[in-house]
Amino acid sequence: MDGILDILANKVVALCDFPEPKHFVDLFVGVTVGGADASRVLDHARAKRRIDPYHLARALHQGKHARLDALRLCFDVDTEAMARWYEEIRGLRQNLWVKTGNRCHR
Repeated sequence: MDGILDILANKVVALCDFPEPKHFVDLFVGVTVGGADASRVLDHARAKRRIDPYHLARALHQGKHARLDALRLCFDVDTEAMARWYEEIRGLRQNLWVKTGNRCHR
């Protein structure tokens, strides 16, 4: 069984491939409510798969605009707080990774 770090790292990878609202909610809630460390999640995602920083930044930016009205959620999600969080995490990503060729390095 995967732990929270693996699950959330998989969400980061999924966001790069399929930026769907459910992935944005899962990542946001997993880090903010679940207590996972965002920088560890991003590092773990990078260890699982090579992620281009541009595509990651683009996916994280989309989280700011994710529309949740089509999702059937079991609790309310503060969309304004989620938008702010995605802007913050996008900045964190820029501080953690620099692009060298096609690889991401710390």
